[in-house]
Amino acid sequence: MRPLWRQRPQKLATYIENGAICGYDAISLRTCTQDRFRQDAFMLWEPVDGVVPNGISYYNDGASYPDPAVDGGLGPRHDERGGLVLDFSGSVQFVRFAAWASEAKATVANRLWCNPGTINGH
Repeated sequence: MRPLWRQRPQKLATYIENGAICGYDAISLRTCTQDRFRQDAFMLWEPVDGVVPNGISYYNDGASYPDPAVDGGLGPRHDERGGLVLDFSGSVQFVRFAAWASEAKATVANRLWCNPGTINGH
């Protein structure tokens, strides 16, 4: 058992969901059904173990932003080159950290920023 597991409030799984599913807390958007998402978009991933700069665990509520600067991004739990993600089609993908970082910086909708309630996915 990892030491940080005891500290985090969410202990049901090591994976967290993409906050796009609930519109990244947008009050005007309710939880979206799977058919509204790109099928290659990332639904679940294992984040970095630890806490964000404001002291809240990455596992604070089970959902997260994909931006490494905000919520840690994809973690190195299984490989030092990248991590495993589940996409909306139900497939598992290995994503390299460089690809994740590139898509996280994008200002347009992509596999990470996939909120169907906005034009840019954010």
